[in-house]
Parts: sequence; structure tokens; C-alpha cells
Amino acid sequence: MKHVTTATVHASRRAVGWVLLAGFWTTSGCSSDLPTRPGEPRAAGSLTQITAGGWHSCAIAARGAGAGPQLNVPAGLAVCWGRNDAGQLGIGSSSPATAEPTVVVGEHQFNRLTAGRRFTCGLTREGAAYCWGGGPAAGAAAPTLVSTALTFATLSAGDAHVCGTTPDHALYCWGANARGQLGDGSTVDRPQPTLVPGHAFQSVSAGGNHSCAVTPDQRAYCWGDNAAGQLGLGFFEGTVGTPTAVPGPDFAVVAAGGSHTCGLTPTIRTGGKPAFCWGSNATGQLGTRSVPTATAQPVEVSSVLAFREITTGAAHTCGIVHNFAFGDNQAANNLGFCWGSNLVGQIGNERSGVLQQTPDSVHLDAEFQAVAGGSNHTCAIAGNGGFCWGDNEFGQLGNGVAGFVAKPQLVVVGGAT
Repeated sequence: MKHVTTATVHASRRAVGWVLLAGFWTTSGCSSDLPTRPGEPRAAGSLTQITAGGWHSCAIAARGAGAGPQLNVPAGLAVCWGRNDAGQLGIGSSSPATAEPTVVVGEHQFNRLTAGRRFTCGLTREGAAYCWGGGPAAGAAAPTLVSTALTFATLSAGDAHVCGTTPDHALYCWGANARGQLGDGSTVDRPQPTLVPGHAFQSVSAGGNHSCAVTPDQRAYCWGDNAAGQLGLGFFEGTVGTPTAVPGPDFAVVAAGGSHTCGLTPTIRTGGKPAFCWGSNATGQLGTRSVPTATAQPVEVSSVLAFREITTGAAHTCGIVHNFAFGDNQAANNLGFCWGSNLVGQIGNERSGVLQQTPDSVHLDAEFQAVAGGSNHTCAIAGNGGFCWGDNEFGQLGNGVAGFVAKPQLVVVGGAT
């Protein structure tokens, strides 16, 4: 296959009118207590998974990450960076923010991390769940075991709550519950994992104040806050305290954002899966060109693009397109696309302050393996390293400096000073 840069793809897509830009916001650089550090980035470490939270990010080292004396991270250990006011970096204290990845204490071997607004959780290879930071982690500045009685297969952090499925498809949630987001039929906060009765689930996604999950037979259920129609139930109001089936297509996976939800259907199209979104569309996060009209039922994002992964931030959405064809029989695989709020460059298309109402390619000339949406920033595993872009007030991009950036920045892991 002919090598194609994302700049070529971006230009081609604009030429055929697939990108609609509307709405301009006045933006300025963010102030920060982090120092700006000049010079070239140090060596990038190899990362196997990445997650983006409120104002922090975390990743798992794939192999000895780092090339110099500062940091050499064994495979499976977690590193975090960004804001740390609640101990969400897991470095043993709630010290000031750091713009450089720092090893999480405890030497736990994680195979999955998930970041909430001011906390982080990790899942070990044995299925033990640990959390640290504020909210459901109760202020722990180091990884703290969630339960000695439960093992988990999946784990997802929301704004201030966590949900996880067990190997036998039981679902447990804990943390904040003012909008019924724990799914136990109450609005009582739960400090410990609480069984969500009624259904078996194979995966779950915790959002702002709502949650969604998928059953083994690929039916989506949602519960919690429904003010913007983010539960996909056909109406906009109130809360729903227990899992309720989303009318419409089957879903292989769902991703709950701030006030919207997206999912991929099981149908295979050009190697990927059609994406559907529902809920708030105030910043174009549904990808349907209908800003600011919200929708309370699933609507297809694009009849052309097919995704192999999808993620939601507070008010933006990103995905990985498996096969993108354009021009004179040219194609590119595993490109990153984002849409929605772009106030501080979280779309990654080298613009900021512009609503992106339809999917636009991230300006990174590398194949994407994974992508994660945070509050106002985005991170990805692409090529041979980790990259982040968008809001960087607290150093959550991991590039060693502060100030938002509208283009993917290499996550700096270790290296010589």
C-alpha cells in the first residue's frame, strides 16, 4: 500500500466536503503553575495502554520505558502525569502537578487503567482492582485494593463513580450516586462495590453522571442522569435508577461521555464498525452536524467511516477508523478521528476554539492502536509511543511543558537530562 500522510488525508476529505466547521470561540492560552522547559523531548518510552482523566493522564509501560537515568519503567508498571491535587497520580502524595510521567507506587503489574475526574483505577493481571485519588478512592494517594472478595474483567471510571464487570458477567458499581449512576435503584453513594441486579454484562462504561453497559447478546443498557437524553431512551428528563435497554441497533461496545454516549455496532463494514451517538450535542460531540440539537436515541455518525474503537470525553468524541479510502484508489489504515468541542485543541487537527461537527482526522502520521478521551484533552497509542493533545494546564499532555496544544505531543517517558 502506498504510504499516505494524515495531512494528505485531511486535505482530501476537506475537498470532498466531509468536514463542516461552525462556531468560533475566543480562546487564550491557559495559565499554570508548571514551568515551561525548553529543549528537545527526551526519549519516548514504549506504552501499551493509555487513559485520560479530568486533568491527568496515565499509561502502562510495555517494556523498559525510558532511555536514560531518570526513569526506566519495567513492563506492566503504571506511570501518571498532570494534576495531583487529590493524589490521582498515585505517587504517594498529593504533591503539585507534574508534566512528566511518574511511576505509580506499589510496583503493581497492571494490564488496564481507567481515569476519572480526580482519581484513577487499575486492574491487575489477576483481576484485582485498585483505585487512588479523590472520589471513589477516598483520597488515597497510592493504589488501594478495592475488594478482597471480587475479581474484575473490565473496569471503567466516570466523573466520580466506577463500574466493573466480573469474569462471570456480574456488574458492580460504587462511588457517587446522586443521579442514580450506580444502577442499584437508589441515589445513595456507595463506598464499596455494589451489585447491579437484573442483567449479565460483558462490558461497562462510566460517564459523567450516567453509565452504560453491553450484555453478552450485544444489547446496550443505560442508567443515571438523562437530562440531555444520554441514556438513549427516547426522552429527555429525570434520572433512571436501574439499567434500561436502549432501543435501536445492537452494540458491541459503548462509551459514556460527559452528557453523551456513543457505541459501535457488531456489523462489519470495510473492516470497521458503524458508530452511533446520542445525548447532548452542544459542541458537536454526536458528529451529526446538528449543533446544538440533542437527540435521545442513537443516530449514526457517518455512513462512510467505520471504526474499530471509540472513546468519549466530556464534550468530544474520538475513534480509530480501520480503513479510510480517498482519492485515486488510495487508502490509509487505523487513522485517528475526533469531533466535538475543540476549545483547547482536543480534536488534534491543529485548530482550537472551533466546533468540529463531523469527524476530522487527527494530525499525526502514525497508525493508531488506542485512543482515550479526557475532560478537555485526548491521548493515544500510535506508532511506537504515546501521544496527547488539547488542554495542558496541569501538564496532562506529558510533554514536559505547560500550555494547551492542538496537535499530538509525544509523551516524554524517562531519558537523560
